[in-house]
Amino acid sequence: MKRAIVAMQAKYMDRVMAIERDSFLDPWPVSAFAAELEHKWSVFRVIGTTDWTSAMQDLEGFVVCWMLSEEMHVLSLAVDKHHRRQGLARNLLSHVIELFGTKGGGTASLEVRESNKIAQAFYFSMGFEIVGKRPNYYRHGDETALIMNRKIEPSGRQPFFRLKASGR
Repeated sequence: MKRAIVAMQAKYMDRVMAIERDSFLDPWPVSAFAAELEHKWSVFRVIGTTDWTSAMQDLEGFVVCWMLSEEMHVLSLAVDKHHRRQGLARNLLSHVIELFGTKGGGTASLEVRESNKIAQAFYFSMGFEIVGKRPNYYRHGDETALIMNRKIEPSGRQPFFRLKASGR
């Protein structure tokens, strides 16, 4: 078995929803994910193990983002709790960053809960920086979202970033 990143298909929806519900306090409804399969600006990828025929055997995580002219917005990124800390989120985010770079690059952005220090550390390690806040962004707990951005260079390989020791 090998691990692969492939385009999301409707047949993976149940597994994506299980990961979503287990990962977030405010999970998206299935209709939101289904809509992302229809938008031409949406990039929806899943990661998991595949067999010798390249058929997905164990879906372990997903990423959904919008790619517009000079802007990529990461909408959702999650990995099954049994497969975390294996680099899967890094692989997924790197994959869409590379893809965005081939489309000309620009600014990648995302929101993350102010209380989610683990996710913030991950995004810092991927070269994102806090550029603002969205008060009461999350319905559950009326929590503030931190807006994080990163410049993505056109084409080619993107620089690899490690967590900076800056007291964050």
